[in-house]
Amino acid sequence: MFFARLNKIFLGIFVGVLALYWMLYGISYYLFSQVETQKKGLILTKITSDSINVIRDDFGVPNIYAKNDYDAFFAQGFVTAQDRLWQLEIYRLAVNGELSTVFDKETEKADIFLKTIGFKKLGTELEKNVSDSTKTIIKAYTDGINAFIDFQKGSSGNDFLFPIEFTLVDFQPKKWEISDVLGLVRMLGWELSIATQKEIIYGELFKKFGKKAAELYPKKIEIADEELPRPKNSLLGSDFWQGKENLEKFLSLNSFGSNAWAVSGKKTKTGKPMLANDPHLKNEVPSKWYEIGIFAPNFRVKGFSIPGVPCVLIGHNDVFGWGITNLKTDDADFTILEMQNKKTYFFGSQTCELETEFSQVNFKTTKEPKLFEIHKSKFGTVVTDVLGKDKNEVLALQWIGFDTKTDEISGFYKICKANNLNEFREGLQKISVPSLNFTFADTSGNIGLQSAGKIPVRNYKVLPFPVVSKDTTRIWTNFIPFEDLPFELNPETNFIANSNNPVFAKNGFFITDFWEPTSRFERVSEFLSSKNLLTNFDFEVLQNDFYSKQAEKTIKFLFNGEVVSLENDYKKSVSFLTNWDFYEAPESIEASLYNAFWFKLVENLYKDEFFSGAKTKQDTMLWKEFGKFGSLVTLVTNRVLEEQNSVWIDDVNTQETETLRKIVSKSLKESVDYLKQRFGEPLESWEWGKIHTVTQEHLLGKINFLETTYNIGPFEAGGSTCTVNLHEYYFDKPFETVVAPSLRQILDFSDFNKTKTILPSGQSSQRFSTEAGFSNSDYANQNEFFRGKLYKPSLWDSTEIFDTFSDKLILKKDEN
Repeated sequence: MFFARLNKIFLGIFVGVLALYWMLYGISYYLFSQVETQKKGLILTKITSDSINVIRDDFGVPNIYAKNDYDAFFAQGFVTAQDRLWQLEIYRLAVNGELSTVFDKETEKADIFLKTIGFKKLGTELEKNVSDSTKTIIKAYTDGINAFIDFQKGSSGNDFLFPIEFTLVDFQPKKWEISDVLGLVRMLGWELSIATQKEIIYGELFKKFGKKAAELYPKKIEIADEELPRPKNSLLGSDFWQGKENLEKFLSLNSFGSNAWAVSGKKTKTGKPMLANDPHLKNEVPSKWYEIGIFAPNFRVKGFSIPGVPCVLIGHNDVFGWGITNLKTDDADFTILEMQNKKTYFFGSQTCELETEFSQVNFKTTKEPKLFEIHKSKFGTVVTDVLGKDKNEVLALQWIGFDTKTDEISGFYKICKANNLNEFREGLQKISVPSLNFTFADTSGNIGLQSAGKIPVRNYKVLPFPVVSKDTTRIWTNFIPFEDLPFELNPETNFIANSNNPVFAKNGFFITDFWEPTSRFERVSEFLSSKNLLTNFDFEVLQNDFYSKQAEKTIKFLFNGEVVSLENDYKKSVSFLTNWDFYEAPESIEASLYNAFWFKLVENLYKDEFFSGAKTKQDTMLWKEFGKFGSLVTLVTNRVLEEQNSVWIDDVNTQETETLRKIVSKSLKESVDYLKQRFGEPLESWEWGKIHTVTQEHLLGKINFLETTYNIGPFEAGGSTCTVNLHEYYFDKPFETVVAPSLRQILDFSDFNKTKTILPSGQSSQRFSTEAGFSNSDYANQNEFFRGKLYKPSLWDSTEIFDTFSDKLILKKDEN
């Protein structure tokens, strides 16, 4: 394994370092001083105007002042590469399916997966179809990235002074192309696609449990016997699923939730709107987000970008401010083709031949590439070759991201420039992948929510798993008109909130069934309703809120009477829970009791059915994937508890018929025993943060010798899946935080200089510099603020920025 080999290598290096400490100290100082981000002085480079000013604040956030759009986006690419070159190269490698050229056999399945979905090819096709202005924006941005790579190579072109991470894994970054950026946009769309994962899992659940699995779906559905999936090979042990899992080790790709709300000036002390946003993603360092200000004569915006993508995705301009949440769209369908033979399939009354193309994975240490075929059908890209070994079950994926006649960069560019609501919505209309909710406000006093994305209109019954079909109507030809997508403007409540809760399209169009539990939305709405005039501080309190509406409902519902005859710590635990204030703070004993109880309740409701017979590898994998549903497990468990007579309540391994009350009593006892084993005595010391931790993990932090160097944490955490300050854990591995807020932003439309932001790590992906101990402060200098529920200012006015901060870099036109 790649990381195991690196562990052995670093053991040898460690011994050598002890002997050569002072020599390496001098060499390290030289190397780090050459690769750290240059924040001051002059750099000659290929811009079109005479110069660009880059002013960095105390946290390393760059504010670019350019004289035209090209130079603005060139500088965005340049400074992003200064801080995030390692991250940029990992993204570029993934888009191209070239991770194995660096990580060797460790990422073979990930590269097969990446090339089968074809993000680079999608980027190439998109490049043919996007507008010329989009190409110009991306070309300027990639020119900036590439100019920095050239700058680090030095005048000889052979100095290769790149961040130490490149040296550790022995490779050098390559130049970016327009298709890399567009391919990355599609890969980010895949990350937020929930249907591509849930449909496979539900296929396995319905195969195993039949109609009984319907109660594990978020809403009531009717499945006929003839519609149930055939009991073929499990897809969870397939190369496709392993490739997806393999990729997530390197890129943390998965679909999660977020919070956003906007409040009218009628409910604020300033009389102007305010807006907050905190997207939820997997914990990783460097952050997915990169904060930046871009100022040009016709383009002024500040907020958060994603390295590798120009413009700003979350932020504000002079007039508009916005935040995003995942719409959770059902944007994918798997179809099992009816095959005539190995090469042809039925499409209605016709037979069609699979289109075949050849591809390969190249490795770092092996000259021989891995050759494989990719097949395509009218029902979408065939993933059988990476999905399973049963050639009679050919599975095709139809995903909205395969549409290459979209132009998302143009959409975000228009949003960043919008001066009125019509212009803002025109920009949103161009955003097809991924589907998002945009919560917005403007300086005129408007607040609103607009959903954006290309959502298919299905003329067939929507089932939650792959279906066998030759039905030509399964091909998407119509999409929900933009005018029918969810939209709300200036409601009577004077606030708008979204926490991935249900929103509805006009005319009954179907969006998704995979909403999040409503507890976060309910808490946000309750808090905003309870205040007459809200302040910036109120928004800070709400973004950091650990109150659990889920826990409140559960405890009041399940513990409203005597659970069972209890004594000692079992009885004491009930007293703690029934007198709890439902705040899941790190120091809360009740939060430990509740979450351990909920964890055991989930096990006692479902695990007996998953392992009712001989324990197989497939059952173990399915249980693990079910546990990784996270918030969806909470959602379906709420349904089971509310109905009280669910077939899942009874333990199939016993002769008696269990009641909900018995399952609750059993779960409570087991939770107390579980916490005793983890904590020891006494119960009063069982603080939630001691078992519920959060770590921002770096790719190189997976290596034992580098774990403490590159990872940020672990630290004690509060909250859970259902708190506004979300710290979600999976049921297959309690209680380690997997998902948490990836940024926090608060906009005050009375004065954008009052904007507050914070990241859970820092601006830079470079761990080392010439600072004390060779530690780069911009790597993690926001983490302590983030954990302390604090924010940093994000100034807007140029005079304030120039007068406040001293780090000024000039990019000067190279006349040679």
